[in-house]
Amino acid sequence: MWLPLLFCIVLFGCSGASTGRKETSTRVSSPPAQSRDRETAAGTASGETVPPAIVGTRIRLTFAGGTAEAVLEENAATQSLLTQLPAEVAIEDFAGAEKIAYLPQDLAGRGEAGYDPAVGDVACYGPWGNLVFFYGDQPYAQGLYYMGRVESGLQQLAALPEGSTAVIERV
Repeated sequence: MWLPLLFCIVLFGCSGASTGRKETSTRVSSPPAQSRDRETAAGTASGETVPPAIVGTRIRLTFAGGTAEAVLEENAATQSLLTQLPAEVAIEDFAGAEKIAYLPQDLAGRGEAGYDPAVGDVACYGPWGNLVFFYGDQPYAQGLYYMGRVESGLQQLAALPEGSTAVIERV
């Protein structure tokens, strides 16, 4: 008699009660939130932080004043970018939180539901087909497609003045 009641409690207790937040992302690749969680997770008995494993394709942006490197996930937008490299692009500031660049051809990634980007994310904004590097906080954006993370040089990239150029290449 108690077994069915116990089964229901365990089933509903483990199912993850709704938080009222509606998830609208349909990304196929691992979500950025999981990547950020791995970066901050304590992974040793001594409490040391274990860095995330580096997987994916590396790119480098070279510009006046420095370089920035990013690791990209395997997806349609990344493949679209890699086929156009190396490329020299104009770097524009957008909303005081993003550096954007347009490649000769729009990046793939149109039709994605979007996500809430984090500082350091690399993304494709589908409606414009451009490459985005987030150096400030931005809210959820419809049509945003996660590509990867900036590993180094984000501050130098963020400091670039309007009208700057960069060479993007595969490393």
